[in-house]
Amino acid sequence: MSEEALKELIDRSAVVKKYFRVTGGNGIPSFNTISGEEFQKWLAEIKAVIVKLKSDSLTKSTLDLTNSFNGWSDETNFEKLTASLKAIYKNQDYYFIKEKSAMGNNAEIYNLLISGDENAWESNSVIYDLGRCIVEYTDKDIIDKFAKLGRDEINEIKKAPCIFAYEDYLEKDASIGYITDIVVRQVGVKITFEKVEVLSSENLHKLQFELDIKDWEFNRTHWAIKKVNLYKELQSLGINLKAIKTNRPIDITKHFFDVSFTFAGESRDIVEQVVKELEKIIEKNNIFYDNNYISQLARPSLDTLIQDIYRNRSKLIVVFLCEKYQEKKWCGLEFRAIREMIMEKEITKIMYIRLDAGHVDGVFQTDGYIDGTKFTPQQLANFVNERLNLLA
Repeated sequence: MSEEALKELIDRSAVVKKYFRVTGGNGIPSFNTISGEEFQKWLAEIKAVIVKLKSDSLTKSTLDLTNSFNGWSDETNFEKLTASLKAIYKNQDYYFIKEKSAMGNNAEIYNLLISGDENAWESNSVIYDLGRCIVEYTDKDIIDKFAKLGRDEINEIKKAPCIFAYEDYLEKDASIGYITDIVVRQVGVKITFEKVEVLSSENLHKLQFELDIKDWEFNRTHWAIKKVNLYKELQSLGINLKAIKTNRPIDITKHFFDVSFTFAGESRDIVEQVVKELEKIIEKNNIFYDNNYISQLARPSLDTLIQDIYRNRSKLIVVFLCEKYQEKKWCGLEFRAIREMIMEKEITKIMYIRLDAGHVDGVFQTDGYIDGTKFTPQQLANFVNERLNLLA
């Protein structure tokens, strides 16, 4: 079953609803009940879709609802069931388990980025022309899969290891590491990256055949994706890239995050639950949550670092509003960055979740928010992911 099948079931709900009939009367309480062959077929098709999705509390409760039509509360359960289907469809990237592609998993591909700019890999980002990105020295099936650089493609690319190399005439060593962010514009593609190990030019050329690099590639600025297990090939040089990645924490003074959270300490319990649910959907390293970086936050001038993360290195800021948020000095410092974003009309990067009716300076009655008391942590995490998808 596919996303299209679920959408078709949701669309059919309006037709199926016409099978409701009023039962009772003559002293017996009246109820809206539903039955019939078409209704039972609809329920069976729903079950066939849901059992193949990622299992969690929402999919389990949806299955339970398909067995809940007993004539007493059919109308209420029907509305709950259609609402659950819509919630799953909105978060289809999370719930639908994608089949493995022809090139296998991310361990079987790597990114090769070569530049003729002598300073290209000295910072943490570089800009490539669109015409040089995943269109040459790359197998056609990989081009077809990744070249459009949508959010799903970018998320998969970010999981694959990378070689960041210079054109041969520069006579400079390469690096190995990972892409942390990709932003696509008409003028080009901005790639933010993190280097974790040096790869000498000599060793890179020694592995030219194993890494599927053609001679002329060393003399051309481009980004290719290769069907090669880079982890395996680097082991011949004594480099265990997987171990390096596992043991090496990200540097929060340079790293770019998908989402950052600001909240009062009294709200930590609910925020931590939301973060844990979100970590099931996106990578932990794409989330700025203070308890994940305790050692790196123990430094002078922490206020400027935090404001830089919120203002310049986060795609989305989630603000948990409450009475205590107004009282906290650190929340006030963090919210300064948010107010500047509002002034610059970057409002799509801000998301409010309200936990009580407490006043917060700079937040007005006309500002939209999610009522955090009406949704589970999992639902709140799904809302955050939905916003991130819109920012891709």
